[in-house]
Amino acid sequence: MFWAQNKQCSLIEILCLILIRNSQFFDEKWYLQQYSDIAQLEIDPAFHYLRYGGFEGRNPGPSFSSNLYLQMHPELLEKRVNPLIHYLRQYPTQSKRRPVLFLHIGLHKTGTSAIQKFLRANENLLLKKQVYYPLDDLGGDAHHGFASKFIQLAPLESISASQKWILDCQRYCQAHDLFLLISSEVFSEPIHYKELAQILRSFDLNIIIYIRRQDLLIESVINQLLKGSQTIYPDEDWENLRKAYNTDFAKRINEWREFFPHSRIIVRRYGDYPKHVSLEEDFLDAIGIQLDIQRCVKPGTVNESLGLYEFIVLRNLVRQGFIDSRLLFQRAQTALTILMKEANILDVRMVGNYFDNQTRQYIMDIHARSNEQIRAEFFPHDQFLFSAVENTPTFVIDPDIISRLEIEVVKKLSRE
Repeated sequence: MFWAQNKQCSLIEILCLILIRNSQFFDEKWYLQQYSDIAQLEIDPAFHYLRYGGFEGRNPGPSFSSNLYLQMHPELLEKRVNPLIHYLRQYPTQSKRRPVLFLHIGLHKTGTSAIQKFLRANENLLLKKQVYYPLDDLGGDAHHGFASKFIQLAPLESISASQKWILDCQRYCQAHDLFLLISSEVFSEPIHYKELAQILRSFDLNIIIYIRRQDLLIESVINQLLKGSQTIYPDEDWENLRKAYNTDFAKRINEWREFFPHSRIIVRRYGDYPKHVSLEEDFLDAIGIQLDIQRCVKPGTVNESLGLYEFIVLRNLVRQGFIDSRLLFQRAQTALTILMKEANILDVRMVGNYFDNQTRQYIMDIHARSNEQIRAEFFPHDQFLFSAVENTPTFVIDPDIISRLEIEVVKKLSRE
């Protein structure tokens, strides 16, 4: 090896190199792939990290941050003490500590994407609060790459990659005294609970789930299906959506509790927080930290729902065969926006105005027992889990406006 042949390599450095190479934090293959300039040099990667890389902000592997550790121990720069060497000497039993994991299992149409976008945009601020929000192999705002390995339809062999990723996250958190935060709505799908529980057994687990009044949730799903894939669900077919999206929240919670009996379950109600508090602030409160929200990056709207008139007109045009592609849908939506603006037609949110109150009450009656279980356990001081349906105003749709808009949109599409 290079260091054994180099006459300038001291005995102390040789011992340090042995310590680095035997460490679970050093990954030679990763180091050379991550830093291609080092791969071109005739130098031992461990030696480079020991003498140079640790002070240049390079990491020995995916589970240790030289910069973060040096920020915690700034005196090491002046003394020229390698950050990983210092950690391995000072905390030889650190790996025995159980790190804390906040697992946001998401739920479709409860602001999950907005939360994830906010967390990714502010990951450095979170880090200062000892919260680690890592990238997974998909590199997006969420951790779908990790979660998707546990979908019941996925082959169990693919879990090994997730096992390595979570182990790297665990070591990273232990080395830097951090909480781990993972978020993906993929966990709302049927998953391999037993295998996930086995991989997460080394963590003190906190499971976060947002719930939403079921009639509003179903409306939002219908809206998304039309907007995202032009899928049409007749008014009477919403019961299939209710079953597909598992709106029995007590059942969902009990599924997680069965396989994670020692976890702490945190339930939050989507939209049910003081007016001066945002969804993002509510989520930060759920994980027990406070950030100066004025300093945070606030990403724009992630997934804006269609208005009621927009939804009905576009749904009708899809049903009638005038819209049969995503491109045509986008053109029709653009044309519709212009037409409504020119005609000074004020739209309202589709979600909250699509079902009549009789349908809403029927939906809520179906879930009454389940909702009462959640209220009694998680919100014992509240009389009801959700706001009452009878307080929901009904918006009156003008059929003449619908017909006129349909005709005008079709004309615009035919001219393009």
